[in-house]
Amino acid sequence: MNNARRLVATALLLLLAQLVLQSCAPATDPPPDEVAVAFGDEFPVLSGPYLGQQPPGMEPELFAPGIVSTAGGEWSSTFTPDGKTFLFGYRGEPNGIVFMEEIDGRWIEPRLAPFSGEHSDFDLNLSPDGSMLYFTSTRPGVAPDGAEQSSDLWVVVREENGWGEAINIGEPVNTAAWELYPSVTEDGTLYFFGDDRGGADLRGAYVARLSGGSYSEPEPLGSIINTEHGVFDPFIAPDESYIIFASDRPDGFGGGDLYISFRQEDGTWGEAVNLGSTINSPQTDFCPSVTKDGKYLFFSSRRPYEGTYPNIPLAYRAELAVEAENPGRNVDVYWVDAQVLEQFRR
Repeated sequence: MNNARRLVATALLLLLAQLVLQSCAPATDPPPDEVAVAFGDEFPVLSGPYLGQQPPGMEPELFAPGIVSTAGGEWSSTFTPDGKTFLFGYRGEPNGIVFMEEIDGRWIEPRLAPFSGEHSDFDLNLSPDGSMLYFTSTRPGVAPDGAEQSSDLWVVVREENGWGEAINIGEPVNTAAWELYPSVTEDGTLYFFGDDRGGADLRGAYVARLSGGSYSEPEPLGSIINTEHGVFDPFIAPDESYIIFASDRPDGFGGGDLYISFRQEDGTWGEAVNLGSTINSPQTDFCPSVTKDGKYLFFSSRRPYEGTYPNIPLAYRAELAVEAENPGRNVDVYWVDAQVLEQFRR
């Protein structure tokens, strides 16, 4: 545990140094021998921004059907700032983190991240500069040996030649309870969902400030965000100007809707506003994130897809022992023009 704490402290100090120097240099492409799964005979040729997909308008559209969104389950997704790497979570046994890269102008087939696949990994978000990937995992963490399984927040540094070692963020952020869906600001402030931290009345969105390479004691957000109707999957804007989250509030349209709250001039959070029936569906809508260029809102949804998914072979599915198709449990990734959020500004 001491070694793990030293590692995470080193990683967080690195982040602080990058913030001070305002260094946002993108990682270079991996060496050729890392591209284990290149262009399969049946994998389509994809080129251009956002996997070469046609950008959406003001209504959500399924993202990359048959490539990212399939008849399985895709949870949370994010692009690096340079737009050349895309990561998303996939439901399997275990849940895993999958990524795609654009190399020599073409997007290669999705493959399992080298730090994922042994334990369930999900709920991922990149730091604003793309240097660190934060995610949730059920791998052994701060809970005592023999304790009931929970989940912790982890971080992995994006290195020059790929991905580093996954590091547990440690206490006081992680506990023997469940910590999920990390999201980080430009100055390293961490927002996340905490379940049963100190009792059921403290379930909701939390914030922990980064100082001197370590995080402060997390504090629950106020009653504007955290209510008795539950809050999950908080996504924070890089400058903390707004927060998007999912909730089961009574003014919703389904099993869980997306809401937004804007930071007020006095530093408080404004009224949380439902994103409406154009974004939300009668099913659960969750896992929000906005691309680093601010152009698109991505989210996951259980809404049924009425079209037909292209039958594209994806090698990583075998590695994650993908669950049998179940229309009632299907989750897809959707995207929409982020300008849709401006109408809710208060």
